[in-house]
Amino acid sequence: MKKTTTPNVSGYHLIGTIGELFRTGLPKIDVLHDCGVYKVIAPSTYTPDFKSESDIIASNNVLKPWTISRLRDKWVENTNIIYIGLAGARSPRSLRKRLSDLLRHGRGNTTDRGPHIGGEIMWQLVGYDRFEIWVQPTSMPPEPRDEERRLLHSFFDQYGSLPFANRQL
Repeated sequence: MKKTTTPNVSGYHLIGTIGELFRTGLPKIDVLHDCGVYKVIAPSTYTPDFKSESDIIASNNVLKPWTISRLRDKWVENTNIIYIGLAGARSPRSLRKRLSDLLRHGRGNTTDRGPHIGGEIMWQLVGYDRFEIWVQPTSMPPEPRDEERRLLHSFFDQYGSLPFANRQL
């Protein structure tokens, strides 16, 4: 049995699971009007399984698929944090807008540039609909970018890599 470190979500707000948000949309809550950071977190019992090439093509939500061996190599053991993202890197952008992009991309409503290509390898995981999205509002830029970098550096220091679906600091 793997030991999974419980992610710190103190000060964060649970928005819902990706599956719920696909069905009902984002909730109408004030924190989503702010810039901020967010975490995508798998259930503590989650074991990674990767979609077949035909399933990936059919879902239309992965623009640049990775091979299963590359995905396996990218998987981070002992944590259930899948992705850390932000809204408002250089200019004010709400969590609602950024998460809407993430969900639109996840549903397969994409162009050749996204709308949320960052973290898209998450869509190659079986069971991503059970992943939770947690948000933490911040003040205006550059605070969201600074907080995301702090979180990513902290994760890297602890696990020796970035979260599964993050590709750069």
